[in-house]
Amino acid sequence: MLGKLIKHEFKETYKLFGILYGAFILLTLISRFSLILPFDNIISEVIGVFLNIVYFISIFGLSLAVTIIVMIRFYHKMMKDEAYLTHTIPVKTWEHIVAKITTYSVWMILSLIMMIASLALYFVGTEEFGDIMEIIEKAVGVVGDYPVLISSIVIGIVLCILQAFANLLMYSAALSLGQMFRKHKIAGAVMFYFVLNYGLSMVTSTLMYLMPGYLDKLETFEVNVAKADSVKEVVSTVCGTANFIMLYTMIVLFIMIGVCFFITNHMLSKKLELE
Repeated sequence: MLGKLIKHEFKETYKLFGILYGAFILLTLISRFSLILPFDNIISEVIGVFLNIVYFISIFGLSLAVTIIVMIRFYHKMMKDEAYLTHTIPVKTWEHIVAKITTYSVWMILSLIMMIASLALYFVGTEEFGDIMEIIEKAVGVVGDYPVLISSIVIGIVLCILQAFANLLMYSAALSLGQMFRKHKIAGAVMFYFVLNYGLSMVTSTLMYLMPGYLDKLETFEVNVAKADSVKEVVSTVCGTANFIMLYTMIVLFIMIGVCFFITNHMLSKKLELE
């Protein structure tokens, strides 16, 4: 049933995000072409500058826009009028939460991919694009020379995916806790978000420092790098420490995900009062 819920959620959201990403790529192309068109008057020059300003603002705003859209959708589907239909389906609340957070995480990750693709389109054919490609080629060569970097890249990607899950679940937990404020639910959600963010940050930071070997690894890092006799040993030491920290961070993220999921599921299954 969970698979069907995820499939249904993608069906309900793909058109919206398809339009959003399509508009973003269209703006990218228009802004790119404005750079190569001749400016023969002040009006066309102002329009070109305006388009490029809007484009660079949209790059930074795309992930934020996607986050706002999915959280508004989560709020309406799980806590507002549409929630009556959602909760009448013979499916457990946790399945709804997992389906929605999974789907929304995919859209968040896709927004990052779209940003990278957009920048590639914007700079293609320019000197900057050639410099970037040269850097990428060198980076690929370095990875080929030092395969240990592959593990760090893979762990880093997994960490980013977990971070997307954790962020969305924190937002959903704050929204669900905000329902305790019957007349000011959104204000309550905002307050609970800062409380959760601060509280979980304090707890997770404490946990990381209490985990065995964490501080020792950090303290011996510079010593091990200084003792290294070759570049390969330096890379191995750096990657080993980075992997160690990222794996510990994953454990912390799993704890955050568990806490936020429990709060969201408990509030929506036991404490939800629809108007």
